[in-house]
Amino acid sequence: MKDWENCLKHDMVKERTENPEQAKNLLKMARIRLEDNKRREKTEDNISLIVESYWEVIKQMITSLLKLEGYKCYSQECLISYLKQKQEFSQSQVTLLNQLRKLRNDIDYEGEFLDKDYLDRNEENIEEIIKELENSIETKIHK
Repeated sequence: MKDWENCLKHDMVKERTENPEQAKNLLKMARIRLEDNKRREKTEDNISLIVESYWEVIKQMITSLLKLEGYKCYSQECLISYLKQKQEFSQSQVTLLNQLRKLRNDIDYEGEFLDKDYLDRNEENIEEIIKELENSIETKIHK
C-alpha cells in the first residue's frame, strides 16, 4: 500500500477549496447504496456483488472526507492511506479495507466469486468501519 506522503506527491490534487456539497452528495449516494445492499438476499451467487458494493460505499465515504479537506484522489490505495494517516482506524480495520479493495479489483477484473463465509466473517466489521466513516463525515460537515 502506498504511504500518505507518496500519495500527496503523485496521486492527490489539492483543489482550490473544500467542497461540502459534493461531500454531502457522496455521503447520500453511499447511504443509498448501503440501504440497497441491506435489502439484498444473500445468496452464493451475489456475495461478490455485495462485497463489491460495500467497497463502493466505503470508497464514496472516504472520498467525501477528502472533499471536506479539499482533496481529489486518483488512487484507491491512497484512500486507505488517508484513513491510516488522518483518521483513527485500527491496523486490523486498515488491513480489512485493503483486502476489500483488492477483492473488488478481483471481482471486477477477473470475475472472482466469493464464498458466503467471507461475508459472514467480515460483514459486522465492514459495517462498523462504515459507521465510523459516516460519523466522521457528519462531524466535519457540521463544524
